[in-house]
Amino acid sequence: MKKLNTITAVILLCFCFIGIQAQEEIDYTQKKKEIGLNMSGLVSQFVPFASNGFASGPFGVTWLSGRTNTFFRVSLGGSVGAEDTFFGSGNFGHLALGVGFTKRKRVYNNWIYESSVMGMGYVNGLNIPGVNGEGTSGLGLGIGFAPGYELSDRVRINAEVLLFLGLGTNAVHIIVVPPVALNLKYRFVSE
Repeated sequence: MKKLNTITAVILLCFCFIGIQAQEEIDYTQKKKEIGLNMSGLVSQFVPFASNGFASGPFGVTWLSGRTNTFFRVSLGGSVGAEDTFFGSGNFGHLALGVGFTKRKRVYNNWIYESSVMGMGYVNGLNIPGVNGEGTSGLGLGIGFAPGYELSDRVRINAEVLLFLGLGTNAVHIIVVPPVALNLKYRFVSE
């Protein structure tokens, strides 16, 4: 776990350094690709938010691609518990996938707002406090609301609130995923 946090810290520093170096004017009609990483695990090493450091939202990596301010989105997340065994009866953790679209709007200066709609599926909960459960799964629609801040032309941070509406293992699920994840996003511009 310590090695993973060190790798995450190095990636964070690289993103910040690249973002500071890339302050040139960007043509917003060009196709853009972005990658977002859930940095909650790293941040919780420095600022202890709660007793459960593993609850950081359903998604770990988000990929965005599009023009202007509308993007195709693919989000993937998963966790493996400390006592996991792939062939035994350990605690598996969770696995979540979301595919859809994100729309971004500038609110004020560097403050931005993103809204997303995506088809979602998960196994063993959504990695939020009090909701994870072994053997639970769901398939449905995810609606996301994410305020954020642009650190530079290419680097931004945000926190997303997600509403999941769908069918679960035994019933209809309506779950609100609070903004437990702090996401760092980096934009690549295609030529």
